[in-house]
Amino acid sequence: MNCQKNKLIFNLDILTEGRKKLIADFTGKNPEIYTPIFEYENIPYQMKLSREKYFLRWIDYHWLIIDKYFCKKSVEEKDQQFLRSSFSRVFLQFLRLFGFNSTEKKMSKLFYRLLKEEINLLESINQAGDNTNKKLESLRYNYARDKALFEREINRIKGERNDDIKDVR
Repeated sequence: MNCQKNKLIFNLDILTEGRKKLIADFTGKNPEIYTPIFEYENIPYQMKLSREKYFLRWIDYHWLIIDKYFCKKSVEEKDQQFLRSSFSRVFLQFLRLFGFNSTEKKMSKLFYRLLKEEINLLESINQAGDNTNKKLESLRYNYARDKALFEREINRIKGERNDDIKDVR
């Protein structure tokens, strides 16, 4: 029973710390959360990617809490594996509530690596979106400039033509 109680307390401590970070990020107006709201307000897919990126970083934060806990408490390696496995099961149940599904019971290392890779992928996609927006703005600028230069040239040619017509009369 004592082992079950310790496991439960460990899982609750980690989840509590994760929840504290989530609350602090929202109440402290963390730029990672609030900047994309304005930056991508007209680009829904990038807004969604930014939300997913924050959520994945928040998930990743739980594993950092676990590592700090183990360092602080000097937990033995076999107990670390047991507690990580226990937390993985609890956390995967939590994630299923948000649409993450898994049939594997022991995913902690793989799951952790996948989270890291997904965060990097989301950052790359957001960067590509930013670059696309910059290129679009550059194209719009070039179009406006070329259009103005073209109209100037047309007006100049019309002016020369009108001058030629006046000279003939």
